[in-house]
Amino acid sequence: ENPEACDAAGINVNLIRHLCDIFSGAMAGLAGAFISLGYIGLYDRGIAGGRGWIAIIVVIFSRWNPYKAILGSLIFGIGYSVAANLIGVGSGIPYYFLLIMPYLVALIVIVIFVGKTKSPSALTIPYWRK
Repeated sequence: ENPEACDAAGINVNLIRHLCDIFSGAMAGLAGAFISLGYIGLYDRGIAGGRGWIAIIVVIFSRWNPYKAILGSLIFGIGYSVAANLIGVGSGIPYYFLLIMPYLVALIVIVIFVGKTKSPSALTIPYWRK
């Protein structure tokens, strides 16, 4: 929220930002590897199916709070699971509706929360030590 305060406290702001970028890239890579190797078992173009955008929506929904982000991720994960299970059991709900259900929920969440959330004030602003 305030890189100047962190710098005054002796925290190397740019190092922390770079470490967070590396960590988030590693987590995205692990998620992609899990989807292609563990979840589906093969690689195909477009395999992620927009799940990265849902991750960004979870961050906005959680208002940049990691604990709420975990909860939001669980909610969207349950949505994926319910849709997949309903497809498998032949619930009578149209197949394509079940496929778009998680994205429809994401769209509703972003419409509701996008104007009400406030991103961190120093987000995307480079920090130069004075």
